[in-house]
Amino acid sequence: MPNTADLTGSLRSSPSRMVLWAWLALQLVVPTALLFAPSRPRPFGWQMYSATRPTPAFTLEWPGDSTGLLDINALLPRRRGEIAYARYVPPHLCAQDSTLRSVVVTERGKAPSRVMCP
Repeated sequence: MPNTADLTGSLRSSPSRMVLWAWLALQLVVPTALLFAPSRPRPFGWQMYSATRPTPAFTLEWPGDSTGLLDINALLPRRRGEIAYARYVPPHLCAQDSTLRSVVVTERGKAPSRVMCP
């Protein structure tokens, strides 16, 4: 049976303390430094999930002038502020539906842009 005095003494040793204090310092220093980073939200920062951008609207266009509005919020379990949906969603939609002609992306404060499908 181990002696409890030996276990307590090993926790008080200098290398264990240094590792513990270094770990605690990292937990405070890294998020604090990222809090003042120029672009937010930043991974490993305290504000990582606090900032969200408005989700763009996606209008799908098929041959024959048929269109449909995609509700992207119904597909996302949680919106993330750092993901550029206007950049990544149209190529994915074109790859999923071979009959799709184009995707019109409408972002708040910007002119609508059309992404042609191959």
